[in-house]
Amino acid sequence: VKAAKAHNKGIVVDLIGVADKVTRAKEARALGAKFVEMHAGLDEQAKPGFDLTGLLSAGAEARVPFSVAGGVKLATIEAVQRAGADVAVVGGGIYSAADPALAAKQLRNAIN
Repeated sequence: VKAAKAHNKGIVVDLIGVADKVTRAKEARALGAKFVEMHAGLDEQAKPGFDLTGLLSAGAEARVPFSVAGGVKLATIEAVQRAGADVAVVGGGIYSAADPALAAKQLRNAIN
């Protein structure tokens, strides 16, 4: 954090694999992180019952600037925006689409 500040940069803390994302997000911000990433890896997304809502709820509850990664796609981008995410990271929602270029364009058009 000290080096980032010296170079006018920010730190993003990725919370992939962290069970208590709300608490860790608050801790990361207190230590000087610019924002945190509420992130679910492919292994977590593959578990029965995974729902992007958990990541979005954690971001909103933590009341810190956050990004979200893991399960973001055209069908969920509106919920991501409503939850207040500053950044949406889309992986599989583009690279797994039948037409990745079209998927990227549709996502871009859906972002307010």
